[in-house]
Amino acid sequence: MTAAFVLNTPSFFWCPEFRVEWKDALPSTQAFVLSRASSLPSGSVVVADVQASGMGRKGRKWASESPKGLWMSLLFKHPFDACRAFLIPFWTALALSSTVRSFGVEGVSPVWPNDLYLDGKKIAGVLLDTKTQASELEMAVVGVGLNLNQALEDFPEDLHPVATSLWLKTDRTFSKQAVLQAFLRELVSLWGFIEQEGDGAFLEAYWQAACGQTSKFAFAVSGRRAMAVGLERSGGLCLKMEDGSVLVARGVGDIVKTIPERQDASHS
Repeated sequence: MTAAFVLNTPSFFWCPEFRVEWKDALPSTQAFVLSRASSLPSGSVVVADVQASGMGRKGRKWASESPKGLWMSLLFKHPFDACRAFLIPFWTALALSSTVRSFGVEGVSPVWPNDLYLDGKKIAGVLLDTKTQASELEMAVVGVGLNLNQALEDFPEDLHPVATSLWLKTDRTFSKQAVLQAFLRELVSLWGFIEQEGDGAFLEAYWQAACGQTSKFAFAVSGRRAMAVGLERSGGLCLKMEDGSVLVARGVGDIVKTIPERQDASHS
């Protein structure tokens, strides 16, 4: 087990510190934090070397049985406008992207709405669970899975065409604790940008980082083909239809998204 640690963040909106708890194994860090959220302080981070039942979006499984990835969930408890909760997965994904680049890895970018891709293959996913009261977000649990040191044989066979890791890209081994600390610092820095520049400027920065990979997907709405052309102010994906009209997808359930010439067998 890696030693737990505390990272102080005195000026951070969400929490005065990140308190990291490291587990050898859990069924799911997301389920663990959700079950204990009422008693844990804001800024709690639970990391597991191995997850037996890692969670993805819509109840899908996240392949995280290997100890070579970084599997974690972060708890935030702070009064926040629930209408802005859509920023959280974008913020997390963009911070992950910046973190990976800070280790000298190029070719990584977010893919709307909750993934990170490296050279056209999935390297990370973000999962968000929230609790709201009226118009206020009371709690957010952010799950993150980042593929670090896996070889191809560490992934289930059905993911070989679509999944990758930092090791597969660079032939280098990455320290989970070093990447985690860099990621937490990047979260703080990026939220400072949001506070200073505003949501609109942040969404533009996110789209500039995400558009290259997102635009490589083929989209369909109600059987009609569409092309991703941007984000609207609440984070929906603007899709230009073949007839020139523009529709807004609010989530992946609103669209069919595939990588051209192959089905997207994503695992989050």
